Amino acid sequence: MKQQPSSGFFDRNTLLAIAIVFGFWWAWQKYLAGKYPDAYKPKPAVPVVSKDVESSKEEVLAAQTTESVTLLEKQKENESVANEEVVQFENDRWVLEMSTRGLGFKKILLKNQTDREKNKISFSEDAGFYLFETRIHDSPVIFRITDKTGSFVKGTVLLSDGSEIEKVVQFNSAEFTGRYSFY
Repeated sequence: MKQQPSSGFFDRNTLLAIAIVFGFWWAWQKYLAGKYPDAYKPKPAVPVVSKDVESSKEEVLAAQTTESVTLLEKQKENESVANEEVVQFENDRWVLEMSTRGLGFKKILLKNQTDREKNKISFSEDAGFYLFETRIHDSPVIFRITDKTGSFVKGTVLLSDGSEIEKVVQFNSAEFTGRYSFY
């Protein structure tokens, strides 16, 4: 039994299959163009915006900014604790510094872990942002810690509109995990 030589990619059956697939694709596109003619109309490259729309956008943006600033100012006035407090948790595996500013981690230091230069691994030493802090309109919320036991911290904040945010943080030092809950 003699094996027939392969003619490669451009044999009759491959070219026929490519032609059939192209034919089906072309027919499908024609069908969709007839069924949804608005979808196939050319769209303008640059959106046309009138000056009235621009001014209304600016007014809405200014109102939102003013509203968010007053909300945060009132929240800061209503807080009994105006200054940031830091609560430290330490055990044989890590040191956690949790701040009332956003109830986020100010610093996390892993005691038994080192990098390639043999330095202890540390997270979140940025003064501007803390890990997992709660922010409203790009500003941190100042929480009041209401409960702190072992690996459990609960903080609350009363906003100017009367709503209250309660944040609960639980961490497990055996697995290096944490859980956040909001109520």
